[in-house]
Amino acid sequence: MNLRGLEYFRQDRDALKLGVLGLEQTQSPEKRLTATLAKAIIENYDRIIECAEKGKPFIANTYGNAPELLVALDLPWFTISQIPFLPMSEPHILMISMKQSEPDWARICAR
Repeated sequence: MNLRGLEYFRQDRDALKLGVLGLEQTQSPEKRLTATLAKAIIENYDRIIECAEKGKPFIANTYGNAPELLVALDLPWFTISQIPFLPMSEPHILMISMKQSEPDWARICAR
């Protein structure tokens, strides 16, 4: 994972953590279940980030391969095609595609 991808991954994990804080404030069983699932996703993000920072191997999986085997073997993995779809990467994708050094936040927020 390159540095740009790692930064997007960190930002998405941080945004998800913020969402979990909000979900945990509710009494709704459905939202608490969603918070539990989001926490598991955050743990997976943390494992990938740690591997990338320390130069340890991890698996970049695809949607065509079931992750159950990787989970059963306790291997760090993520779906490689998820990075362009991370919520935090959208402004960066626009910036890269428009070849700007800074994102045009007024245009992005106006959508």
